[in-house]
Amino acid sequence: MTGAVAVIGPEKIIIPFKASGALVFATEDSSEAAGAVERFASQGCLFIFISDSLLREISEIKDKYSALPFPCISALPVLPGEEGYSRTRLNSIVKKAIGIDIEGLDR
Repeated sequence: MTGAVAVIGPEKIIIPFKASGALVFATEDSSEAAGAVERFASQGCLFIFISDSLLREISEIKDKYSALPFPCISALPVLPGEEGYSRTRLNSIVKKAIGIDIEGLDR
């Protein structure tokens, strides 16, 4: 299974990825999502995409793998009504680095 792409999130989000051949795990539960990340990583997945809302809840798992070259863990774009955890986090990192809120998120 080395080299595969995995997608974790609510069923309504992951179904199109399954059609493309990605490994999928449908859940809206953060502990199940964390377990799925661990399983996919141990199976050699190179890329793991997680719904933005779940990624916010399992940031410790993302942090665990962020120092490693693989798997690359990334958020799926937010759905209407979600706050955009990853976008807010990225803006915070950029603001720390250069001292400017480039998207005007800190109002």
